[in-house]
Amino acid sequence: MQVHWAYFGCTKDDEEHLDRCWQARQDRLRPRLDALEAGAAALQWVASRQEGSPQWHVQTALHVPGATIVVEAGHDDAGEAMDAVIAQLLDRMDRLEERPEKVTVRREGLHGIVPLLERCCREGRSGVFFAWLAPLIGTLAAHVRRELRMRERDQRLAVGEIDPSDVLDDVLLQAYERFASRPAQLPLDLWLLQLADDALDRACESMAESSLDQPVEQPSEEPQESERDSWIEWASSTETIALGDLLPGVPGAEQWDSLDMERKHAETESMLSRLPRIQRQALVLNTVYGYAPAEIADFQDRPESEVLFELNDARRVLETYFREEYLPEIEEKLKAR
Repeated sequence: MQVHWAYFGCTKDDEEHLDRCWQARQDRLRPRLDALEAGAAALQWVASRQEGSPQWHVQTALHVPGATIVVEAGHDDAGEAMDAVIAQLLDRMDRLEERPEKVTVRREGLHGIVPLLERCCREGRSGVFFAWLAPLIGTLAAHVRRELRMRERDQRLAVGEIDPSDVLDDVLLQAYERFASRPAQLPLDLWLLQLADDALDRACESMAESSLDQPVEQPSEEPQESERDSWIEWASSTETIALGDLLPGVPGAEQWDSLDMERKHAETESMLSRLPRIQRQALVLNTVYGYAPAEIADFQDRPESEVLFELNDARRVLETYFREEYLPEIEEKLKAR
């Protein structure tokens, strides 16, 4: 389990006191979190020392697969505040285990971290801001890598011409600088994907300019190495698209997902590349990330009726291509087993 602390208004003695409080209480949480897949949980604490009562305000975000749990408590005693937070976390984890199994990679509960991110921007705490976005980086990095490959297939980029980490740096910097002016109607994770698409477009434009021997303006600022450390491990996680999610109920699609991983991954992306970009984007946002058509309509700035039409048309195109190009081979392989 990864644990990250951020402090507001605390002295060094306060920080050491909070660390002792956590060390005395962490065993109440660790057995539950250690039962998860290795590296699947991250716990982020924010402690604020303030004048008046309560003297302590403690907030935490627990990131587990598919969800973010945000709770907070105030008390004149730091340990008591921490006890209240841990009790709330355990209760929320119990309720989380009772929910139906998720079938998309979208993370629930992200709205809870927005007030802390806003505070970080107001007070110039970029390191805390980047650290609290870290659990979103895995999905964001997978999106960037996939879109880069699509652009390479479209021959808009040479293979390997752009480093995904550079795009992520740009996304995080833009998120920090533009957080206060982000569209209120867009969920946090969807807004970050929008920033990623904008960063990819800028990177492609810069490469086109540099190919004409024009100087490329370098960004004046980017996350420092110490800040990048907070998210680089998340960025290395992998995420693949299952054809069975794109084409639910289509004969052979689920069997396709059980075949060779490397080839299946490449061929699925090849099928997706046959769709126009805005149609592909809508399909992936809906089937992989779990966004509703109305949210995608806000994201793409067009009527929901158009999004619904595009989703149905995209599935029709993919199903036709799958049946003609891949289904006969799958049936032969299944017979040979």
